[in-house]
Amino acid sequence: MFKPLKALVHGDAGTRKSWLGASAPGPRLVLDAEKGSHFARRVREDGSTYIPHALVWDPHYALPDGITEDTTVIVKANGLEDLELGYRVLAAGAHPFRSVIVDSLSDFQLREKRRLTEQSGQDVTGQREWGILLDEFIDICQRLMDLCDHPTTPLVAVVVLSGSVESKDGKMRPMVQGALATRLPGYPDLLGYTEVVVNPLDPSEAVGRMHFRNGMGWVAKDRTHFLTEEFPQGYMDSPNIEKILHIMNPPEEQ
Repeated sequence: MFKPLKALVHGDAGTRKSWLGASAPGPRLVLDAEKGSHFARRVREDGSTYIPHALVWDPHYALPDGITEDTTVIVKANGLEDLELGYRVLAAGAHPFRSVIVDSLSDFQLREKRRLTEQSGQDVTGQREWGILLDEFIDICQRLMDLCDHPTTPLVAVVVLSGSVESKDGKMRPMVQGALATRLPGYPDLLGYTEVVVNPLDPSEAVGRMHFRNGMGWVAKDRTHFLTEEFPQGYMDSPNIEKILHIMNPPEEQ
């Protein structure tokens, strides 16, 4: 039985999280609050990169024509409503997508917090409306990941991206607020932390690295155990969602 990937990946800006999202199998849907998905590149086997075919979609209307196996469909999302609209299309099952990327959850929260603050004219942190909104974020993230088990059109990957913030214990954690900070990391099978490091094969180059094991300075986990077996050092350089799916689903098990 095919094993899909449910992942939450966090890291500072510039650590190639959007590139990681672009490596998911296509057609891929990007719910983009960061507004940077147009520049996310995919990496070929020879190491060269390219920007995949992209279409912009307003989820209030029908899906655009011309979606191919390597198309990235981008929803220029402004808040929770756009996440919900995208989810409804996916839940209905009449869509071509194999992967969904939320880029990024931190930006969605910031946009919603700004909207509530502008409406009320005061800081909403701790207010009842903000607490309800945080519960709605938890709910939509869980429902998106549950689409991997859709009865007719299951997704092969749901990847939620987030910024990172240093917590009181000195570790980098997903940059989300309220109950999300403690509850959300329990839902995905993979919790990754990204950084950019010197390429061990070429000191003149930098590569993205994703940790999937708790370290001294970050939180991470691999509930699948497949990555831990493949990379016992606890990290993967130039991380790639398609490669992770191949590791999780070896040919002999298909």
